Amino acid sequence: MLTPKAILKYLGRNWKVLCFLLASVAIPALILTLVKSSAAEGNRWYLAVIFLFSMLISLLVIRLAIQLVGRFVQSLYDLGSQSDGAKFASRSVLGQATFRPFLTVKDGGETYQPGNEDYPVRKIGGPASLVLYNDTAVILEREGKLTRVLTEPDFARMDRFERVYSTVDLRQRHWEYSVSALSKEGIPLTCDADVLFQINDGELIPTQEVPHPVDPEAVLRAGTSTWVRESDRFEDKLDWAGRVIISNTEGTLRSLLARSRLDQLIPVTLQSPAPVTSPEPDEDAIMPEPDKVAIEETRLRIQQDLFDALKTSCAALGVKILRVDLGEIKVQEEIAQQWLDLWRTSWRSWSTGQIAIGKADYIQALEHAKTDAQVKLLKEIAEAFTKLREENQGSIPRDIIAARLLEALGRTVDQSEWTRISLPGQTLSAIEQLEKKL
Repeated sequence: MLTPKAILKYLGRNWKVLCFLLASVAIPALILTLVKSSAAEGNRWYLAVIFLFSMLISLLVIRLAIQLVGRFVQSLYDLGSQSDGAKFASRSVLGQATFRPFLTVKDGGETYQPGNEDYPVRKIGGPASLVLYNDTAVILEREGKLTRVLTEPDFARMDRFERVYSTVDLRQRHWEYSVSALSKEGIPLTCDADVLFQINDGELIPTQEVPHPVDPEAVLRAGTSTWVRESDRFEDKLDWAGRVIISNTEGTLRSLLARSRLDQLIPVTLQSPAPVTSPEPDEDAIMPEPDKVAIEETRLRIQQDLFDALKTSCAALGVKILRVDLGEIKVQEEIAQQWLDLWRTSWRSWSTGQIAIGKADYIQALEHAKTDAQVKLLKEIAEAFTKLREENQGSIPRDIIAARLLEALGRTVDQSEWTRISLPGQTLSAIEQLEKKL
């Protein structure tokens, strides 16, 4: 609201307006003086009309000049209407009479009031007022040069052509991002990264008026860290928060995952199973319990390495990393099935090898048993005939020899099951028949 005090303050601050008012009165007064000196005293009404007409001509000329400049400003900055250009021209020359026009910035720079991008204060700049909330920092620029960094809530004034260069969100930012990578074997996988970060506060203590204190140097670094990934895709430019996640986090995590095997990242493993006790392979054999402790240690190591790498790389952006968490590591269903088939094949190959080794050991043991049985048999026969010769010095009847032979064979056969198996079946039948006859 315009009050006499506000008007006097405005005139004292904007000397151009005062000069304009004085000129608007002085020029008609000069014309009136020249006319009065040559006119009769009875023409006072005539003099008054000439004075008013002179003032009207002056005002019309000034208004016409402002309109012409407004049209030029509209064309130059592609404004919405000619009146916007005229208002800017009058403010630029005469100064800002009231708090309006003003620009409100809040919610980390996501909310502008007015929100129209064609608003003259946003496209051209001041003279204007700036309302800054406590969750946003603003970097101002004029004529291609950065002028000021505003980090605290304030009602600031923007000078001629001074406008907002960039805004920085002072609140903590929480961003989840899915990173596609390859394991050490070249198997595609995805991992979710959860990063909590904010602008570096410089170890300042928050207050009720300034709940998000920051280092102005950190704000300047973050606000000027815009990154264009491709020259023909300027609209896809990344701000400081996008660089923290899409540039630093994605690239670093992809490198860390590529250093580990898949069985170190997810609970599926190709570890050698325990020795089998069954002589035949079991196709439905259950995979052994993976080393969950080792997998968790690998995840924690990658998470800590990612935190340390981001803490170092993001310092150049004026960003402070607060926390980093890794989500579930996943592989595509088709790849997981192929991997399980490979595991099943390895499992069967291992179990078949174990069975082959067992059968070889079985045959070797059987051959050893046969050899031992033959040695024992010959030894028993030799001992039987030696004893028989010692008992009978003369000739030995055939029936006694046969009896002793069968006795020796009987002792050999009855010693163990392995001996029985080692003797041919016909031999065992012949022994049984001889025993019956004798």
